[in-house]
Amino acid sequence: MSFLDLFRLDGKAALVTGGSRGLGLEAARALRDAGAKVALLARRASFFEEARKHIPDALFLEGFPTADNRIDLFPFLG
Repeated sequence: MSFLDLFRLDGKAALVTGGSRGLGLEAARALRDAGAKVALLARRASFFEEARKHIPDALFLEGFPTADNRIDLFPFLG
């Protein structure tokens, strides 16, 4: 068993705010590589252009997270 096998996320979902670029995108890629289904949240849909090249199977969500906005990831988990 390798070191990374200890941190597998198969069957889990990860919501990454700011995941469309920079450190957020790298975190999202690492989570995906660990087996998680990844949902990215950004302020504008136009920010997702680069992220779509690296994580085409991610769920892309535009907007601002607030206490009043609920995101249901259960359908995404399939």
